[in-house]
Amino acid sequence: MAKETWIVAGLGNPGENYRHTRHNVGFRVVEALAVKHHARLKEKGKAILGSITLFDKEVVLFFPQTFMNASGEALGPYAHYHQIPSERVLVVSDDLDLPVGNIRFKPSGGSGGHHGLDSVIVHLGSKNFPRIRIGVGKPPSADEGPDHVLSGFKLEEKPLIDAAIDRARDGVELFLEKGAPATMNVINQDVHRKNPSKKTIGIEELISKFKDYGVQKSSSFYLRYEKAPDFIEACYRNEIFILGIEGFLIDSSQTLPVMDLILDMSSLANLSRKEKIEKSYLGAKTFISKVAPMEKLHFNFCLDEPK
Repeated sequence: MAKETWIVAGLGNPGENYRHTRHNVGFRVVEALAVKHHARLKEKGKAILGSITLFDKEVVLFFPQTFMNASGEALGPYAHYHQIPSERVLVVSDDLDLPVGNIRFKPSGGSGGHHGLDSVIVHLGSKNFPRIRIGVGKPPSADEGPDHVLSGFKLEEKPLIDAAIDRARDGVELFLEKGAPATMNVINQDVHRKNPSKKTIGIEELISKFKDYGVQKSSSFYLRYEKAPDFIEACYRNEIFILGIEGFLIDSSQTLPVMDLILDMSSLANLSRKEKIEKSYLGAKTFISKVAPMEKLHFNFCLDEPK
């Protein structure tokens, strides 16, 4: 029996210049799915696409290359040609009316003024398609909407949007496995933004705050692997530079680290303080996402700006 075919389409603008703009979070969610499931992507017609199998379904990962406001010109003809009904076309897009990091799933509905969704509705010939919307925040005024969606995220917004992309990726999988009601119950939860302290805190205070995470005091930190993401977020909020991480394997008598990350100081020379903090944060997050579970991690960090 042939597998049922679905489309998961991320909306955005093609090209590296737009990659990290607010308008492109839909692309980033589907990219996250492609990375997780090792999809091979190729350009075909007016789209870049790949195919994976999830929950006994053939899932086409679809990136229109027609620019946001003409997204339907790529998606509609592809769905019609392959006889995929709109109910099996899941669209992921940004939403100005949701706070940064909040997510909404709906099984159908209008465009809410989103021009990319307008185009999809026109070319699919239906409003009856599921969609996941990711909040990118309101612009200061309605007139600034076009500039806002083509801007990048602020430093303090990036952890929220990174987490939202991961949640939306998981939401796509949940929808394909269990359907609309289960998906709405899980991902339609507001993320209440914490108000991180602007104050730079001392090492002793940081150790005290994280003592329940299994931190041991030394010239740096040893941390249990499962607590590392929380520690990295705390360093980011408190403007602490992570200069290096060493990973030690579970069930190993080896005393040397098996994986390590060292921040290249020479690459920081011409960056602002905020840019240095961001580079430190993103480097640490990338490292943690790639390493296998380890017995412990050794963090080197500093409060002063690295030179």
